[in-house]
Amino acid sequence: MKVLLTGAFGNLGVATINELLRQGHKVRCFDIPSKANKKKAVQFAGKIETIWGDIRDPALVKQAVAEQEAVIHNAAVLPPVTERKKEMARAINVDGTRYIVEAAEESPTLPLVVYSSSVTVHGPGDNREPPVSSKDPLNPTDQYSTHKVECEKILEESKLSWVVLRIGVALDPNARDADKDSFSTLFDVSPDTRLEYVHPLDVARAQVNALSCPEVKGRVLLIGGGRACRITYRELFKAIFDAIGIGMLPRAAFGTDTFYTDWMDTKESQEHLKYQFLTFEDYRRDLIHSMRFIRWAVFPVRPIVRGIISGFSEPWKTRHFKNRVAVVTGAAGGLGRAISVCLAKKGCDLALADINQEELNNTAELVRSNGRKASIHLIDVSDKKQMAMFPEAVIKEHGHVHILVNNAGVTYFGTIEEQPVEDLEWIVGINLWGVVFGCKYFLPFLQKEDESHIVNLSSMTGFLGLPIQGAYSATKSAIRAFSESLWAELSPTSVGVTVVQPGGIRTGLLKTSRGSEDAPDKKRLIKIIDRFAISPERAAKKIVRAIEKKKMRLLLCPESYILEWAKRLFPVKIHSVFAWYFRVFRKKS
Repeated sequence: MKVLLTGAFGNLGVATINELLRQGHKVRCFDIPSKANKKKAVQFAGKIETIWGDIRDPALVKQAVAEQEAVIHNAAVLPPVTERKKEMARAINVDGTRYIVEAAEESPTLPLVVYSSSVTVHGPGDNREPPVSSKDPLNPTDQYSTHKVECEKILEESKLSWVVLRIGVALDPNARDADKDSFSTLFDVSPDTRLEYVHPLDVARAQVNALSCPEVKGRVLLIGGGRACRITYRELFKAIFDAIGIGMLPRAAFGTDTFYTDWMDTKESQEHLKYQFLTFEDYRRDLIHSMRFIRWAVFPVRPIVRGIISGFSEPWKTRHFKNRVAVVTGAAGGLGRAISVCLAKKGCDLALADINQEELNNTAELVRSNGRKASIHLIDVSDKKQMAMFPEAVIKEHGHVHILVNNAGVTYFGTIEEQPVEDLEWIVGINLWGVVFGCKYFLPFLQKEDESHIVNLSSMTGFLGLPIQGAYSATKSAIRAFSESLWAELSPTSVGVTVVQPGGIRTGLLKTSRGSEDAPDKKRLIKIIDRFAISPERAAKKIVRAIEKKKMRLLLCPESYILEWAKRLFPVKIHSVFAWYFRVFRKKS
Protein backbone atom coordinates (compact mmCIF):
# COMPACT_ATOMS: atom_id res chain seq x y z
CA MET A 1 0.00 0.00 0.00
CA LYS A 2 1.20 3.53 -0.77
CA VAL A 3 1.26 5.38 2.53
CA LEU A 4 1.99 9.04 3.32
CA LEU A 5 3.41 9.64 6.81
CA THR A 6 3.35 13.21 8.14
CA GLY A 7 5.63 14.29 10.97
CA ALA A 8 7.76 11.42 9.73
CA PHE A 9 11.01 12.12 11.55
CA GLY A 10 9.77 12.74 15.07
CA ASN A 11 10.36 10.02 17.66
CA LEU A 12 7.01 8.37 16.89
CA GLY A 13 7.43 8.91 13.15
CA VAL A 14 10.72 7.02 12.91
CA ALA A 15 9.17 4.03 14.70
CA THR A 16 6.23 4.16 12.25
CA ILE A 17 8.54 4.27 9.21
CA ASN A 18 10.28 1.12 10.42
CA GLU A 19 6.96 -0.66 10.99
CA LEU A 20 5.61 0.40 7.58
CA LEU A 21 8.72 -0.93 5.86
CA ARG A 22 8.61 -4.12 7.91
CA GLN A 23 5.05 -4.78 6.74
CA GLY A 24 5.99 -4.12 3.10
CA HIS A 25 4.33 -0.75 2.48
CA LYS A 26 5.64 1.87 0.08
CA VAL A 27 6.39 4.91 2.23
CA ARG A 28 6.30 8.62 1.37
CA CYS A 29 7.44 10.90 4.20
CA PHE A 30 6.45 14.53 4.70
CA ASP A 31 8.20 16.75 7.25
CA ILE A 32 9.97 20.08 7.66
CA PRO A 33 13.57 20.18 6.34
CA SER A 34 15.29 20.79 9.67
CA LYS A 35 18.87 19.71 10.25
CA ALA A 36 17.75 17.08 12.80
CA ASN A 37 15.09 15.67 10.46
CA LYS A 38 17.51 15.40 7.53
CA LYS A 39 19.99 13.60 9.75
CA LYS A 40 17.33 11.03 10.73
CA ALA A 41 16.27 10.60 7.11
CA VAL A 42 19.75 9.42 6.10
CA GLN A 43 19.18 5.95 7.64
CA PHE A 44 16.26 5.39 5.26
CA ALA A 45 18.06 6.46 2.05
CA GLY A 46 16.79 4.44 -0.90
CA LYS A 47 13.95 2.90 1.13
CA ILE A 48 11.48 5.81 1.28
CA GLU A 49 10.38 8.82 -0.76
CA THR A 50 10.71 12.14 1.08
CA ILE A 51 8.92 15.42 0.40
CA TRP A 52 10.31 18.27 2.47
CA GLY A 53 7.95 21.08 3.29
CA ASP A 54 5.59 22.83 5.69
CA ILE A 55 2.13 21.41 6.36
CA ARG A 56 0.84 25.00 6.36
CA ASP A 57 1.42 25.09 2.57
CA PRO A 58 -1.79 23.69 0.92
CA ALA A 59 -0.13 23.25 -2.50
CA LEU A 60 2.72 21.21 -1.04
CA VAL A 61 0.30 19.14 1.06
CA LYS A 62 -1.70 18.36 -2.09
CA GLN A 63 1.50 17.21 -3.81
CA ALA A 64 2.35 14.96 -0.83
CA VAL A 65 -1.13 13.36 -0.70
CA ALA A 66 -1.32 12.72 -4.47
CA GLU A 67 -1.64 9.03 -5.48
CA GLN A 68 -1.49 7.78 -1.86
CA GLU A 69 -3.81 5.03 -0.64
CA ALA A 70 -3.49 5.94 3.01
CA VAL A 71 -2.24 8.77 5.24
CA ILE A 72 -0.91 8.34 8.78
CA HIS A 73 -1.14 11.85 10.12
CA ASN A 74 1.26 12.47 13.03
CA ALA A 75 2.42 16.04 12.34
CA ALA A 76 1.53 18.30 15.26
CA VAL A 77 2.86 20.91 17.68
CA LEU A 78 2.86 19.61 21.26
CA PRO A 79 2.48 21.33 24.64
CA PRO A 80 3.77 23.59 26.03
CA VAL A 81 4.49 25.24 22.64
CA THR A 82 0.77 25.06 21.81
CA GLU A 83 0.03 27.32 24.76
CA ARG A 84 2.92 29.70 24.12
CA LYS A 85 2.60 30.13 20.34
CA LYS A 86 -1.12 29.75 19.85
CA GLU A 87 -1.51 31.06 16.30
CA MET A 88 1.39 29.04 14.93
CA ALA A 89 0.25 25.89 16.74
CA ARG A 90 -3.30 26.20 15.45
CA ALA A 91 -2.08 26.76 11.89
CA ILE A 92 -0.09 23.52 12.05
CA ASN A 93 -2.42 21.35 14.10
CA VAL A 94 -5.86 22.36 12.82
CA ASP A 95 -5.28 24.07 9.46
CA GLY A 96 -2.63 21.50 8.51
CA THR A 97 -5.09 18.67 9.20
CA ARG A 98 -7.75 20.46 7.15
CA TYR A 99 -5.33 20.73 4.21
CA ILE A 100 -4.59 16.99 4.48
CA VAL A 101 -8.31 16.14 4.45
CA GLU A 102 -9.11 18.53 1.59
CA ALA A 103 -6.24 17.16 -0.51
CA ALA A 104 -7.36 13.58 0.23
CA GLU A 105 -10.97 14.37 -0.76
CA GLU A 106 -9.78 15.75 -4.10
CA SER A 107 -7.60 12.72 -4.75
CA PRO A 108 -9.11 9.98 -7.01
CA THR A 109 -7.80 7.34 -4.56
CA LEU A 110 -9.69 8.78 -1.52
CA PRO A 111 -7.00 7.58 0.90
CA LEU A 112 -7.76 6.21 4.35
CA VAL A 113 -6.63 8.63 7.06
CA VAL A 114 -5.27 7.29 10.37
CA TYR A 115 -5.18 10.26 12.70
CA SER A 116 -3.04 10.44 15.84
CA SER A 117 -5.22 12.12 18.47
CA SER A 118 -4.68 12.04 22.23
CA VAL A 119 -6.34 10.75 25.39
CA THR A 120 -6.03 14.33 26.66
CA VAL A 121 -9.27 15.22 24.83
CA HIS A 122 -11.14 13.62 27.76
CA GLY A 123 -9.67 16.10 30.24
CA PRO A 124 -8.42 15.48 33.81
CA GLY A 125 -9.44 12.23 35.45
CA ASP A 126 -9.54 13.34 39.10
CA ASN A 127 -13.36 13.16 39.21
CA ARG A 128 -13.63 10.06 37.04
CA GLU A 129 -13.50 6.37 37.82
CA PRO A 130 -10.77 4.76 35.71
CA PRO A 131 -10.31 3.54 33.09
CA VAL A 132 -11.44 6.20 30.62
CA SER A 133 -13.36 4.96 27.58
CA SER A 134 -13.47 6.37 24.04
CA LYS A 135 -17.19 6.91 24.62
CA ASP A 136 -16.62 9.14 27.66
CA PRO A 137 -17.42 12.86 27.23
CA LEU A 138 -14.83 15.14 25.68
CA ASN A 139 -13.41 17.84 27.93
CA PRO A 140 -10.54 19.70 26.22
CA THR A 141 -8.81 22.00 28.69
CA ASP A 142 -6.03 23.67 26.67
CA GLN A 143 -5.06 24.59 23.12
CA TYR A 144 -3.54 21.18 22.39
CA SER A 145 -6.56 19.09 23.40
CA THR A 146 -8.91 21.61 21.75
CA HIS A 147 -6.96 21.23 18.50
CA LYS A 148 -7.28 17.44 18.69
CA VAL A 149 -11.07 17.65 19.15
CA GLU A 150 -11.40 20.02 16.18
CA CYS A 151 -9.28 17.74 13.98
CA GLU A 152 -11.36 14.70 14.90
CA LYS A 153 -14.48 16.63 13.90
CA ILE A 154 -12.91 17.62 10.55
CA LEU A 155 -12.35 13.92 9.81
CA GLU A 156 -15.82 12.86 10.94
CA GLU A 157 -17.44 15.42 8.64
CA SER A 158 -15.31 14.44 5.63
CA LYS A 159 -16.19 11.91 2.93
CA LEU A 160 -13.06 9.90 3.68
CA SER A 161 -12.56 6.63 5.48
CA TRP A 162 -10.77 7.37 8.73
CA VAL A 163 -9.55 5.95 12.04
CA VAL A 164 -8.90 8.09 15.12
CA LEU A 165 -6.35 6.77 17.60
CA ARG A 166 -6.32 8.57 20.97
CA ILE A 167 -2.83 7.83 22.22
CA GLY A 168 -1.62 7.69 25.83
CA VAL A 169 1.80 8.76 27.15
CA ALA A 170 4.23 7.49 24.49
CA LEU A 171 7.71 8.46 25.71
CA ASP A 172 10.67 7.18 23.72
CA PRO A 173 13.40 5.72 25.99
CA ASN A 174 16.03 6.96 23.52
CA ALA A 175 14.70 10.52 23.24
CA ARG A 176 16.86 13.43 24.43
CA ASP A 177 14.67 16.35 23.39
CA ALA A 178 12.94 17.30 26.67
CA ASP A 179 13.12 21.06 27.18
CA LYS A 180 12.90 23.35 30.19
CA ASP A 181 9.25 24.25 29.64
CA SER A 182 8.20 20.60 29.37
CA PHE A 183 10.02 19.75 32.60
CA SER A 184 8.53 22.75 34.39
CA THR A 185 5.01 21.87 33.28
CA LEU A 186 5.27 18.25 34.41
CA PHE A 187 6.65 19.24 37.82
CA ASP A 188 3.38 21.10 38.46
CA VAL A 189 1.44 17.83 38.20
CA SER A 190 0.50 15.83 41.28
CA PRO A 191 2.70 12.70 41.40
CA ASP A 192 -0.39 10.64 42.20
CA THR A 193 -1.99 11.46 38.83
CA ARG A 194 -2.81 8.36 36.78
CA LEU A 195 -1.29 7.78 33.36
CA GLU A 196 -1.09 4.88 30.96
CA TYR A 197 2.21 4.43 29.22
CA VAL A 198 2.44 3.05 25.70
CA HIS A 199 5.70 2.31 23.96
CA PRO A 200 6.27 4.19 20.65
CA LEU A 201 6.92 0.83 18.94
CA ASP A 202 3.46 -0.36 20.04
CA VAL A 203 1.89 2.90 18.82
CA ALA A 204 3.58 2.41 15.45
CA ARG A 205 2.19 -1.14 15.29
CA ALA A 206 -1.31 0.13 16.06
CA GLN A 207 -1.12 2.83 13.37
CA VAL A 208 0.16 0.49 10.67
CA ASN A 209 -2.17 -2.38 11.60
CA ALA A 210 -5.12 0.04 11.31
CA LEU A 211 -4.40 0.32 7.57
CA SER A 212 -5.39 -3.27 6.93
CA CYS A 213 -8.18 -3.67 9.50
CA PRO A 214 -11.60 -2.82 7.97
CA GLU A 215 -13.34 -3.27 11.36
CA VAL A 216 -11.79 -0.08 12.76
CA LYS A 217 -12.76 2.28 9.92
CA GLY A 218 -14.91 5.16 11.17
CA ARG A 219 -14.10 4.37 14.81
CA VAL A 220 -12.32 6.10 17.67
CA LEU A 221 -9.95 3.87 19.63
CA LEU A 222 -7.80 4.41 22.72
CA ILE A 223 -4.17 3.36 22.33
CA GLY A 224 -2.46 2.50 25.62
CA GLY A 225 -0.07 -0.11 26.88
CA GLY A 226 -2.61 -2.15 28.85
CA ARG A 227 -2.72 -3.08 32.53
CA ALA A 228 1.04 -3.55 32.78
CA CYS A 229 1.47 0.11 31.79
CA ARG A 230 -0.99 1.67 34.23
CA ILE A 231 1.18 3.80 36.51
CA THR A 232 1.36 7.22 38.18
CA TYR A 233 3.57 10.20 37.47
CA ARG A 234 5.52 9.32 40.61
CA GLU A 235 6.51 5.97 39.03
CA LEU A 236 7.34 7.63 35.72
CA PHE A 237 9.56 10.28 37.29
CA LYS A 238 11.27 7.71 39.50
CA ALA A 239 12.13 5.63 36.43
CA ILE A 240 13.56 8.68 34.64
CA PHE A 241 15.54 10.02 37.62
CA ASP A 242 16.87 6.57 38.55
CA ALA A 243 18.03 6.08 34.96
CA ILE A 244 19.82 9.44 35.01
CA GLY A 245 21.43 8.45 38.29
CA ILE A 246 20.10 11.16 40.63
CA GLY A 247 17.31 9.25 42.35
CA MET A 248 13.75 10.37 42.99
CA LEU A 249 13.28 13.99 44.04
CA PRO A 250 11.39 14.94 47.23
CA ARG A 251 7.60 15.22 47.23
CA ALA A 252 7.93 18.99 47.63
CA ALA A 253 9.36 19.18 44.10
CA PHE A 254 5.98 18.24 42.65
CA GLY A 255 2.77 20.21 42.52
CA THR A 256 -0.86 19.38 43.13
CA ASP A 257 -2.33 20.16 39.70
CA THR A 258 -4.56 17.63 37.99
CA PHE A 259 -3.56 16.55 34.51
CA TYR A 260 -5.42 15.25 31.49
CA THR A 261 -4.09 11.70 31.48
CA ASP A 262 -5.66 8.54 32.88
CA TRP A 263 -5.72 4.78 32.69
CA MET A 264 -7.42 3.66 29.50
CA ASP A 265 -9.89 1.01 28.32
CA THR A 266 -7.89 -0.51 25.44
CA LYS A 267 -9.75 -3.82 25.17
CA GLU A 268 -11.36 -2.89 21.84
CA SER A 269 -8.22 -1.45 20.23
CA GLN A 270 -6.11 -4.44 21.30
CA GLU A 271 -8.74 -6.89 20.01
CA HIS A 272 -8.63 -5.38 16.51
CA LEU A 273 -5.09 -4.05 16.18
CA LYS A 274 -3.08 -6.49 18.34
CA TYR A 275 -0.32 -4.03 19.12
CA GLN A 276 0.44 -4.39 22.87
CA PHE A 277 3.79 -6.16 23.21
CA LEU A 278 5.87 -3.90 25.45
CA THR A 279 5.27 -2.90 29.08
CA PHE A 280 6.40 -0.06 31.32
CA GLU A 281 9.12 -2.35 32.64
CA ASP A 282 10.45 -2.64 29.07
CA TYR A 283 10.52 1.14 28.86
CA ARG A 284 12.29 1.39 32.23
CA ARG A 285 14.90 -1.21 31.21
CA ASP A 286 15.47 0.46 27.83
CA LEU A 287 15.77 3.84 29.54
CA ILE A 288 18.40 2.56 31.98
CA HIS A 289 20.38 1.16 29.06
CA SER A 290 20.12 4.30 26.92
CA MET A 291 21.17 6.52 29.84
CA ARG A 292 24.16 4.42 30.92
CA PHE A 293 26.83 6.88 29.74
CA ILE A 294 24.92 9.86 31.16
CA ARG A 295 24.57 8.01 34.48
CA TRP A 296 28.32 7.41 34.70
CA ALA A 297 29.00 11.08 33.94
CA VAL A 298 26.44 12.23 36.51
CA PHE A 299 27.69 10.06 39.37
CA PRO A 300 30.59 12.32 40.50
CA VAL A 301 28.40 15.45 40.44
CA ARG A 302 25.07 13.92 41.46
CA PRO A 303 24.11 16.61 44.04
CA ILE A 304 24.78 19.38 41.51
CA VAL A 305 22.65 17.70 38.84
CA ARG A 306 19.85 17.13 41.35
CA GLY A 307 20.00 20.84 42.15
CA ILE A 308 19.87 21.83 38.47
CA ILE A 309 16.89 19.57 37.74
CA SER A 310 15.12 20.73 40.90
CA GLY A 311 15.53 24.25 39.50
CA PHE A 312 13.03 23.38 36.75
CA SER A 313 10.38 22.77 39.43
CA GLU A 314 8.32 25.80 40.39
CA PRO A 315 6.83 23.94 43.40
CA TRP A 316 10.37 23.27 44.64
CA LYS A 317 11.45 26.87 44.11
CA THR A 318 8.37 28.16 45.94
CA ARG A 319 8.21 25.50 48.66
CA HIS A 320 9.18 28.07 51.31
CA PHE A 321 6.37 30.41 50.21
CA LYS A 322 3.45 28.54 48.64
CA ASN A 323 0.29 29.14 50.72
CA ARG A 324 2.38 30.68 53.49
CA VAL A 325 1.60 33.92 55.33
CA ALA A 326 4.09 36.78 55.35
CA VAL A 327 3.99 39.97 57.43
CA VAL A 328 5.68 43.02 55.92
CA THR A 329 6.03 46.32 57.77
CA GLY A 330 6.56 49.55 55.86
CA ALA A 331 4.58 47.96 53.03
CA ALA A 332 2.98 51.12 51.65
CA GLY A 333 5.72 51.73 49.08
CA GLY A 334 9.34 51.38 48.06
CA LEU A 335 11.14 48.25 49.16
CA GLY A 336 8.27 47.10 51.39
CA ARG A 337 5.85 47.09 48.46
CA ALA A 338 8.36 45.34 46.21
CA ILE A 339 8.98 42.61 48.83
CA SER A 340 5.23 42.15 49.29
CA VAL A 341 4.59 41.73 45.57
CA CYS A 342 7.58 39.41 45.16
CA LEU A 343 6.34 37.20 48.01
CA ALA A 344 2.84 37.18 46.50
CA LYS A 345 4.26 35.99 43.19
CA LYS A 346 5.96 33.18 45.07
CA GLY A 347 2.63 32.12 46.55
CA CYS A 348 2.41 33.93 49.90
CA ASP A 349 -0.61 35.62 51.43
CA LEU A 350 0.31 39.00 52.92
CA ALA A 351 -0.40 40.92 56.10
CA LEU A 352 0.61 44.47 55.18
CA ALA A 353 1.47 47.05 57.83
CA ASP A 354 2.03 50.80 57.54
CA ILE A 355 0.55 54.13 58.64
CA ASN A 356 -0.29 55.26 55.08
CA GLN A 357 -3.67 53.68 54.34
CA GLU A 358 -4.03 54.94 50.77
CA GLU A 359 -0.69 53.54 49.61
CA LEU A 360 -1.21 50.42 51.69
CA ASN A 361 -4.43 49.82 49.72
CA ASN A 362 -2.45 50.12 46.49
CA THR A 363 0.04 47.50 47.69
CA ALA A 364 -2.83 45.21 48.68
CA GLU A 365 -4.31 45.49 45.18
CA LEU A 366 -0.99 44.49 43.65
CA VAL A 367 -0.85 41.45 45.93
CA ARG A 368 -4.41 40.46 45.06
CA SER A 369 -3.73 40.87 41.34
CA ASN A 370 -1.26 38.01 41.77
CA GLY A 371 -4.03 35.80 43.14
CA ARG A 372 -3.08 36.06 46.81
CA LYS A 373 -4.92 37.28 49.89
CA ALA A 374 -3.90 40.60 51.46
CA SER A 375 -4.95 42.09 54.78
CA ILE A 376 -4.30 45.71 55.74
CA HIS A 377 -3.10 46.76 59.21
CA LEU A 378 -2.65 50.43 60.13
CA ILE A 379 0.23 50.00 62.54
CA ASP A 380 2.79 52.39 64.00
CA VAL A 381 5.69 49.98 64.57
CA SER A 382 7.13 52.23 67.29
CA ASP A 383 3.95 51.80 69.37
CA LYS A 384 4.45 48.89 71.77
CA LYS A 385 0.73 48.34 72.39
CA GLN A 386 -0.13 48.27 68.69
CA MET A 387 2.71 45.87 67.96
CA ALA A 388 1.73 43.60 70.86
CA MET A 389 -1.77 43.25 69.38
CA PHE A 390 -0.57 42.92 65.77
CA PRO A 391 0.20 39.15 65.77
CA GLU A 392 -3.27 38.24 67.06
CA ALA A 393 -4.84 40.33 64.28
CA VAL A 394 -2.76 38.48 61.68
CA ILE A 395 -3.63 35.08 63.13
CA LYS A 396 -7.32 36.00 63.21
CA GLU A 397 -7.18 37.03 59.54
CA HIS A 398 -4.87 34.33 58.15
CA GLY A 399 -4.62 31.56 60.73
CA HIS A 400 -0.82 31.38 60.54
CA VAL A 401 2.32 33.47 60.20
CA HIS A 402 5.44 32.04 58.57
CA ILE A 403 7.54 35.02 57.46
CA LEU A 404 8.16 38.34 59.19
CA VAL A 405 9.86 41.16 57.27
CA ASN A 406 10.75 44.10 59.56
CA ASN A 407 11.20 46.63 56.79
CA ALA A 408 9.73 49.88 58.17
CA GLY A 409 12.40 52.55 58.43
CA VAL A 410 12.99 56.31 58.43
CA THR A 411 15.97 58.65 58.45
CA TYR A 412 17.05 62.19 59.33
CA PHE A 413 19.41 64.05 57.02
CA GLY A 414 21.57 66.32 59.14
CA THR A 415 24.22 66.38 61.83
CA ILE A 416 23.69 65.01 65.32
CA GLU A 417 24.09 68.58 66.60
CA GLU A 418 21.28 69.80 64.31
CA GLN A 419 18.89 66.92 65.04
CA PRO A 420 16.22 67.59 67.69
CA VAL A 421 15.93 65.00 70.44
CA GLU A 422 12.33 64.38 69.33
CA ASP A 423 13.55 63.31 65.87
CA LEU A 424 16.17 61.10 67.44
CA GLU A 425 13.45 59.37 69.47
CA TRP A 426 11.34 59.10 66.31
CA ILE A 427 14.12 57.31 64.39
CA VAL A 428 15.00 54.96 67.25
CA GLY A 429 11.32 54.17 67.81
CA ILE A 430 10.63 53.15 64.21
CA ASN A 431 13.97 51.75 63.09
CA LEU A 432 15.08 49.90 66.20
CA TRP A 433 12.08 49.37 68.46
CA GLY A 434 9.95 48.48 65.43
CA VAL A 435 12.30 45.57 64.70
CA VAL A 436 12.58 44.54 68.35
CA PHE A 437 8.80 44.64 68.88
CA GLY A 438 8.20 42.71 65.65
CA CYS A 439 10.60 39.91 66.59
CA LYS A 440 9.51 39.81 70.23
CA TYR A 441 5.77 39.64 69.65
CA PHE A 442 5.70 37.47 66.51
CA LEU A 443 8.30 34.95 67.66
CA PRO A 444 5.91 32.73 69.69
CA PHE A 445 3.69 32.31 66.61
CA LEU A 446 6.60 31.74 64.22
CA GLN A 447 7.91 28.98 66.48
CA LYS A 448 4.64 27.05 66.12
CA GLU A 449 5.22 26.51 62.39
CA ASP A 450 7.24 23.73 60.78
CA GLU A 451 9.40 26.35 59.09
CA SER A 452 9.48 30.13 59.49
CA HIS A 453 11.78 33.08 58.89
CA ILE A 454 12.53 36.61 60.11
CA VAL A 455 14.07 39.30 57.90
CA ASN A 456 15.42 42.46 59.54
CA LEU A 457 16.45 45.42 57.40
CA SER A 458 19.72 46.93 58.51
CA SER A 459 22.00 48.94 56.17
CA MET A 460 25.59 49.24 55.03
CA THR A 461 25.72 51.91 57.76
CA GLY A 462 25.24 48.99 60.13
CA PHE A 463 28.99 48.43 60.04
CA LEU A 464 30.09 51.94 59.08
CA GLY A 465 28.78 55.09 60.78
CA LEU A 466 28.33 57.88 58.21
CA PRO A 467 28.31 61.63 58.88
CA ILE A 468 24.91 63.34 58.57
CA GLN A 469 23.35 59.91 59.22
CA GLY A 470 24.40 59.44 62.84
CA ALA A 471 21.08 58.38 64.35
CA TYR A 472 20.23 56.24 61.31
CA SER A 473 23.66 54.52 61.49
CA ALA A 474 23.17 53.87 65.20
CA THR A 475 19.82 52.14 64.71
CA LYS A 476 21.04 50.07 61.78
CA SER A 477 24.14 48.96 63.71
CA ALA A 478 21.89 47.93 66.58
CA ILE A 479 19.63 45.96 64.19
CA ARG A 480 22.65 44.09 62.81
CA ALA A 481 23.89 43.12 66.27
CA PHE A 482 20.38 42.27 67.49
CA SER A 483 19.77 40.04 64.45
CA GLU A 484 23.07 38.21 64.87
CA SER A 485 22.22 37.46 68.49
CA LEU A 486 18.74 36.32 67.51
CA TRP A 487 20.12 34.07 64.76
CA ALA A 488 22.43 32.33 67.25
CA GLU A 489 19.63 31.85 69.77
CA LEU A 490 17.21 30.45 67.16
CA SER A 491 19.70 28.29 65.25
CA PRO A 492 18.54 25.06 66.96
CA THR A 493 14.90 25.85 66.04
CA SER A 494 12.88 25.97 62.83
CA VAL A 495 13.03 29.79 62.74
CA GLY A 496 15.60 31.33 60.42
CA VAL A 497 16.92 34.89 60.64
CA THR A 498 18.37 37.08 57.89
CA VAL A 499 19.79 40.55 58.41
CA VAL A 500 19.87 42.58 55.19
CA GLN A 501 22.45 45.33 54.70
CA PRO A 502 21.58 47.28 51.56
CA GLY A 503 23.42 50.15 49.97
CA GLY A 504 21.52 52.50 47.70
CA ILE A 505 17.99 51.50 46.64
CA ARG A 506 15.73 53.73 44.56
CA THR A 507 13.12 54.36 47.24
CA GLY A 508 11.72 57.54 48.74
CA LEU A 509 13.62 57.18 52.02
CA LEU A 510 15.88 60.23 51.56
CA LYS A 511 13.22 62.30 49.80
CA THR A 512 10.85 61.88 52.74
CA SER A 513 13.52 62.17 55.44
CA ARG A 514 13.37 64.82 58.10
CA GLY A 515 15.98 67.54 58.27
CA SER A 516 17.04 70.27 55.89
CA GLU A 517 15.33 69.99 52.49
CA ASP A 518 17.81 72.34 50.76
CA ALA A 519 21.13 70.79 51.81
CA PRO A 520 23.32 70.51 48.68
CA ASP A 521 24.80 67.22 49.80
CA LYS A 522 21.30 65.76 50.24
CA LYS A 523 20.25 66.80 46.75
CA ARG A 524 23.47 65.43 45.31
CA LEU A 525 23.00 62.09 47.12
CA ILE A 526 19.40 61.80 45.87
CA LYS A 527 20.61 62.33 42.29
CA ILE A 528 23.28 59.65 42.71
CA ILE A 529 20.76 57.17 44.12
CA ASP A 530 18.23 57.90 41.36
CA ARG A 531 20.89 57.27 38.73
CA PHE A 532 23.00 54.41 40.09
CA ALA A 533 21.10 52.59 42.85
CA ILE A 534 19.30 49.31 42.24
CA SER A 535 15.52 49.11 41.92
CA PRO A 536 13.31 47.99 44.83
CA GLU A 537 12.12 45.07 42.70
CA ARG A 538 15.64 43.77 42.16
CA ALA A 539 16.43 44.19 45.84
CA ALA A 540 13.22 42.34 46.79
CA LYS A 541 14.14 39.35 44.61
CA LYS A 542 17.52 39.10 46.35
CA ILE A 543 15.90 39.27 49.79
CA VAL A 544 13.38 36.55 48.90
CA ARG A 545 16.23 34.44 47.55
CA ALA A 546 18.07 34.90 50.86
CA ILE A 547 15.00 33.51 52.66
CA GLU A 548 15.08 30.47 50.36
CA LYS A 549 18.75 29.88 51.12
CA LYS A 550 18.33 30.65 54.84
CA LYS A 551 21.22 33.12 54.71
CA MET A 552 22.11 34.78 57.99
CA ARG A 553 23.31 37.96 56.29
CA LEU A 554 22.71 39.56 52.91
CA LEU A 555 24.96 42.34 51.57
CA LEU A 556 22.52 43.62 49.02
CA CYS A 557 24.42 46.07 46.81
CA PRO A 558 27.98 46.36 45.42
CA GLU A 559 28.71 49.35 47.65
CA SER A 560 27.84 47.24 50.71
CA TYR A 561 30.66 44.82 49.85
CA ILE A 562 33.10 47.63 49.01
CA LEU A 563 32.51 49.56 52.21
CA GLU A 564 32.60 46.43 54.37
CA TRP A 565 36.02 45.48 53.02
CA ALA A 566 37.23 49.05 53.29
CA LYS A 567 36.19 49.04 56.94
CA ARG A 568 38.04 45.74 57.54
CA LEU A 569 41.23 46.86 55.78
CA PHE A 570 41.28 50.48 57.00
CA PRO A 571 39.18 50.54 60.20
CA VAL A 572 40.24 54.12 61.11
CA LYS A 573 41.37 55.67 57.83
CA ILE A 574 38.01 55.03 56.17
CA HIS A 575 36.39 57.37 58.71
CA SER A 576 39.03 60.03 57.99
CA VAL A 577 37.95 59.92 54.34
CA PHE A 578 34.31 60.46 55.28
CA ALA A 579 35.26 63.26 57.70
CA TRP A 580 37.16 65.05 54.91
CA TYR A 581 34.27 64.55 52.49
CA PHE A 582 31.85 65.98 55.07
CA ARG A 583 34.01 69.10 55.68
CA VAL A 584 34.42 69.81 51.96
CA PHE A 585 30.73 69.68 51.13
CA ARG A 586 29.65 71.53 54.26
CA LYS A 587 32.00 74.38 53.27
CA LYS A 588 30.47 74.51 49.79
CA SER A 589 26.99 74.71 51.26
